[in-house]
Amino acid sequence: MSRNEAHLQQSMDMLRLVLDGDSYVAVGKQFGLVPSSIESRVKLLAQRLVREVRIEALPPQATLFVNRMRQHRDALLTALSSWSPTHCRHLVAPLHLDNAVVSEAVARLQYKSQYPSRDVCLFLLLLATAAHQDEVAALQVRDVVCEDGSLRTSCQTRNRSDGRTLYLTSPRLTDALRAYLCDRGRQVDFVDAPCFGLDPDSRLFPSAHVPLSRVIRRIFRALGWKGVTQAMRRRWLAGRLLAHGASVEQVGELLGIRNPGTLKRYLAQYRSLEDVTQGAV
Repeated sequence: MSRNEAHLQQSMDMLRLVLDGDSYVAVGKQFGLVPSSIESRVKLLAQRLVREVRIEALPPQATLFVNRMRQHRDALLTALSSWSPTHCRHLVAPLHLDNAVVSEAVARLQYKSQYPSRDVCLFLLLLATAAHQDEVAALQVRDVVCEDGSLRTSCQTRNRSDGRTLYLTSPRLTDALRAYLCDRGRQVDFVDAPCFGLDPDSRLFPSAHVPLSRVIRRIFRALGWKGVTQAMRRRWLAGRLLAHGASVEQVGELLGIRNPGTLKRYLAQYRSLEDVTQGAV
């Protein structure tokens, strides 16, 4: 058995234990891994099963939530027992989100978060732009707000030599940005002031006491999405862009990927010959 095959077999054993009710912590102790690693591997495998075996009763986005996977335990275990993977490479499974799942996540943050407007805005910004954490951390108020107080439709990243454009045109994102900036402005008693009464040079998401990376982890943990990585978010946006008619070159530009080989790996799972030829006639 190759190393990749052993890794896959171990992930299958983890999934069985989680479906049977064991916690990520308990499974992690059994395999000598941290709970977040167990969660990531279990969810990636469940997503792969849904894609390759076509479990009709289980929508792909349900694999983000352990309770919903357990509701379909029998279907997943049946699929697992009959599954013959065609390859055992370590793949990052695509993130399956539709508008309903995003709306549900926003509602959950608004209900559970101590800083709902900030967390909703940050969550949507990460999804809509596929920005890296350090790109978001470097954003300033002036990057998203014009001098007349209107919101920009795009901004340039600051902290990378190969800076790219972040497009802020999603209506849901612009609404969240405006609500967040208004909330921050109320803290300084702004009255129709430029930049919502905020210092244009201040950070868009100030994090004096808690690093922004930890804030982001808390947001996804609150949603039950602890296994969702930055790579998965970026691949999800790539798939959405292709579905909306973007060219491969446009996707590369929007994600800041200039290396053709890297871009090819990002898009491979969305543009396989099997997929694009299915139903062509």
